[in-house]
Amino acid sequence: MKTLYNKSDKRTLALLCLLFGLVVFIGRINPTNFFSLYNFQSMSRQLAEIGIYGLAMFVIVVSGGLNLSIVAVANLSAICGGGIMQGHFFGDVIVDPMARLIIGALVAAVVGILSGIINGFFVAKLGLAAVLVTSATSQLFSGAALIATKGNAIVGAPDIIVNLGSGNLFGVVPFLLILVAICYAVAHFVFEKTAYGEQCRLHGANSTANKYSGNSNVKTLMKSYMLSGFFSAVSGIVSYSRMCALRSDYGNSLTGTAMLVVLMGGAWVVAGGGKVHNIFISLFCIQVISSGLTLGGASNFTRNTTWGLMLLLVLLVATPQIKARIQSVKKLASANKQETKEK
Repeated sequence: MKTLYNKSDKRTLALLCLLFGLVVFIGRINPTNFFSLYNFQSMSRQLAEIGIYGLAMFVIVVSGGLNLSIVAVANLSAICGGGIMQGHFFGDVIVDPMARLIIGALVAAVVGILSGIINGFFVAKLGLAAVLVTSATSQLFSGAALIATKGNAIVGAPDIIVNLGSGNLFGVVPFLLILVAICYAVAHFVFEKTAYGEQCRLHGANSTANKYSGNSNVKTLMKSYMLSGFFSAVSGIVSYSRMCALRSDYGNSLTGTAMLVVLMGGAWVVAGGGKVHNIFISLFCIQVISSGLTLGGASNFTRNTTWGLMLLLVLLVATPQIKARIQSVKKLASANKQETKEK
């Protein structure tokens, strides 16, 4: 495990250097707009959504799996919870606005966790491939959300939710940035300070070793998918607070962006490794690039294309298979040089 942490420490330094370089580069191109308070607040609200999606993906990846249903779970959770908050569901039964808010938040969390249990059952209990299962359940959850909304958007949100998405603490720090910091602090504690976190890492590195260490692989994965579902639900509420509307098809491209954040953070590259703070730094790198593209007048289509290219680049550079090939080429070149010197 020490090797994994050493690799994570090197990645932390590399990510910090990358972030600093991006800030300097984009800041020099458009310093007036980039370093403004408005841009800081706008960036903070944008990164909140993808940041928590990144955590939902990280929880599974560090355990050695994959979850392609995070966006579908987020939309379904937000529709179920937000619909209650708005009075769209059970409006005649739950009349008090505060009761709607509390019950709606609880329902969103429960739906997210139940979605995680469904994914966990098929992956951990039945042993099916995580990619296939979460791809199938993504369609399932999206269909359920579509049925719940009847294909229409549910417009409107309670004042507290609106304030969460657009308000600032002391008029400076967005509430969503504080929420992201809390989520990452919780994830850091879970994966750095608890036995469950160590079990996840061990399962991701070697599930057989985790089993023979006295841990249940099924329980470890079930907990991971439940936690992933919870973070997905939180991200769904964050999206709701920003849009003040609920849609079953929102954010289809965000799964790929979450993968990019996790990959850059190193969790996927080192099975069982990766640190939460590296994912956090990676998130800021992505957001700085996004802000630079926005200030440069790039469209959403250009941004999504950029994320796709970056994802492919990171896969090519950082995956163990490519690294192994690079190392073999280096060894072969070194051997050829040695033979040439001897001759």
